[in-house]
Amino acid sequence: MVVTDFWAAQTVPKSFQAGVASWRTAIAESQQSATACDSVCRCAPHHAGLASKLHASAVCLLQATLNRCAIVGPPTQLNEYTTNSTLRERCTGFECYFQPISRCSQQAGASRSSVKTIHADQRHLLQPFARVTNMTGLRSELLIMSTLVAWVMRPQPILVDAAHHFAVLAGIATDEAPRCVSQHVRHGDKVNALRSNAALFERLSSTSFWRWGVRLATVHGGERVLFMTDASSVQEDLTSFESPVPFVPVPAPLECFVAAGHVKGAATDVLKRRRGKGLSSSPACNPTFTDEGLQMISGIVLLSQCMLFVGQQTSNVDRVVVELLATRQYPPASYDVLNDVYAPAAMGVGLHELTTWRGAMTSVKNTRNDPRVEDSEPVRVA
Repeated sequence: MVVTDFWAAQTVPKSFQAGVASWRTAIAESQQSATACDSVCRCAPHHAGLASKLHASAVCLLQATLNRCAIVGPPTQLNEYTTNSTLRERCTGFECYFQPISRCSQQAGASRSSVKTIHADQRHLLQPFARVTNMTGLRSELLIMSTLVAWVMRPQPILVDAAHHFAVLAGIATDEAPRCVSQHVRHGDKVNALRSNAALFERLSSTSFWRWGVRLATVHGGERVLFMTDASSVQEDLTSFESPVPFVPVPAPLECFVAAGHVKGAATDVLKRRRGKGLSSSPACNPTFTDEGLQMISGIVLLSQCMLFVGQQTSNVDRVVVELLATRQYPPASYDVLNDVYAPAAMGVGLHELTTWRGAMTSVKNTRNDPRVEDSEPVRVA
């Protein structure tokens, strides 16, 4: 069955269980205890893409937990992603898709003369991570973040239904442990930053991801490759290349998507495009789930079901997938086509996305984040 509540499903190796359990208790008590609303705070607005907003919410929750305050109101605004007119009649934004971040209502915060505002600083996390380690004994940046993201993304019923619907289309709805490889092929601005470097640019091509998918599926016994992309050319390539395993777009083909910000009857818009493309009988473009937020979040959820993930850690979507994978399989099996490694939130991502640490391939010093040991040249001990 498809896992949609990663908070409820979280399991970790025995050696990490005590630390994770302590961290989970601290998060839950700060937001849900009977006395949580005695001290309240709110998250400052964060203007970026959906997955970046999820990371900002997680960092806000990190600070709220450390400062023992309950968050009032949604931790971030996702109003522009609620593009389904029917859904907008019932809700808008974060709480259309996710459970309230805390038990404290918006009114509880508004009734107080002073509500602390948390500005989620995603680039300087070493100090708060150290505080978590001192408090809980948990010494893992990835497990700290994955636990926070799992709390933030506790789903509403409509998201559970949407993820299941798209899982049926992808052929993994009934599998207890889907034998699939997942990929996120992010083009757009992430590719533009690398166009001047032919070697790196080639690693983001359809051919590169096809090779990764086929190789990993063959080595590990994968039955299909699930991929999410923002480029129609990638979808066309990966679904038309001859392959020993099928490549399946998730959550649905791109023709089912409506651009974020289009709020005037997204379902109607998609129905028009379906008729124009001869797809009127396709279940992929179900108007009930024709909503930018539901589609994108469901895609992230489906990518997080597989045995292995291939992407690029300069993308917030990819890091969210790795964090969700880590709640059930630790360490998660993830591969980066740029030879990068996981970095929490925006740590490690610098100017033009190119100052990130890229392992053995190159080592460009980080200029905008906390200085880390691995950014410096190693010193030989006599």
